[in-house]
Amino acid sequence: MANSVQVEQKGKTQWHHLLARMLEESLTRLNISVQTDVAVVSQPPEADIILLRREGKAWTDEQKAWLADGLRDTSARELLIEFKFTESLSEYAIEQTISYSYFYRTKHNLNHDELQSFLLIAKTPNTDILERFGYEKTALSGVYVSRYPLIHSVQIVLLNQLTDEPHNAVVKCFASKEQEWRKGFATLNHHPWPGKSKEFDWITIGLGRIRMNKAVEDMDIGWTPENLMDFGKELFESVMNHISSEELLKFPIAVEIWQQGEQKGVQKGMQKGMQKGMQKGMQKGEQKGIMVILLDLLEQRFHQVPDWVVSKVQTADTALLRAWSKRIIHANSIEDIFV
Repeated sequence: MANSVQVEQKGKTQWHHLLARMLEESLTRLNISVQTDVAVVSQPPEADIILLRREGKAWTDEQKAWLADGLRDTSARELLIEFKFTESLSEYAIEQTISYSYFYRTKHNLNHDELQSFLLIAKTPNTDILERFGYEKTALSGVYVSRYPLIHSVQIVLLNQLTDEPHNAVVKCFASKEQEWRKGFATLNHHPWPGKSKEFDWITIGLGRIRMNKAVEDMDIGWTPENLMDFGKELFESVMNHISSEELLKFPIAVEIWQQGEQKGVQKGMQKGMQKGMQKGMQKGEQKGIMVILLDLLEQRFHQVPDWVVSKVQTADTALLRAWSKRIIHANSIEDIFV
C-alpha cells in the first residue's frame, strides 16, 4: 500500500498523547473529560501527564468498562496519570508524579480524596526497586501500593501484569511484552463495545501496525494521534477493498462500511450479492439476503438475538430491513433498532 500519511520527522513520539487519544475516543461520550499536558502550576511548563475527570458522584459501570484495574477502583473524581512507555520505574518518576499531584491538587483546591495519582508503566521494573520504595502487590494483578505514607498517594500499574479482562484492553495495547500488547489488541477487536467509534477503530489499527513493526516504533518519526488515525484509516480501507463478505461481518464497524460500499465500491462481496439478486429479478431473494445479513450483524453486535426480533426480521419488507441495518452502528441496545 502506498502510504500517504506524513509523520513528523523531528522529535520523538509522545506516547502519552497516543494513549490519551484512545482514552478520549472511548471515555468522552461517557462524561469523562481527558486532558494532556496539564498545567499543574500557575506558570508553564506543563506536565506530560493525562488527566481524567468524571462528571457525577461515582464511576458508573459503563465508565468502568473502559478503565483499567486500579483506575476503576478508586472513588476519586479526578485521576492524574503519569505514563512511562520507553522508561521503567525510577526514583525520578516517582518524585515527578508526587510533585505533579501536589501542585495540581494545590492549584485546584482539591482534597486528598478528590484526586488519585497513578504511574502507568509499560516496562516491568525489577522487584528490588519496587521493594526499595515500599511497593507491594494488591489483590489486583499489576496494581501496587506503597506502604510508605509519602509515596502511598501514587499507585503503580504495570501494564505487562494486568489481567486479560476487557476493561484493561486499552492500556494493555501499550505494554512492553509482545504477548501482552497483542492480547490488548485482540480484545479490542473481538469484544463487543457498545458505542465504540470508527475513529477509535482507526487509531487502534494504526497503533497496532506500528507496534508490530518494532523498527518503526523505535524510530524518532514523531507519530501524533492525528496522523496515526489517518494511517489506520488508510490501512482499514485498503483491507476492505480485498476482503470477502463473510470476513467483513467480523468487523465491529461492518455496517458502516456496508453503507459506504454502495457509494464507494469498497464492499465488493456484498455488492456482488446484491447484483446477483437483482439479475434474478427476484425481490424476494434480495430480501432474504438482507435478512440473513441483518440477523448475522445483530448476533455479532449483541451476541443473543431474541425470538421476537427474529420474527420481526423474517416478516419485514426490504425497505424496513435496510432501515434497521443502518441503525445498528449507533444503537446502544437491540431495542433501539426496532423502535
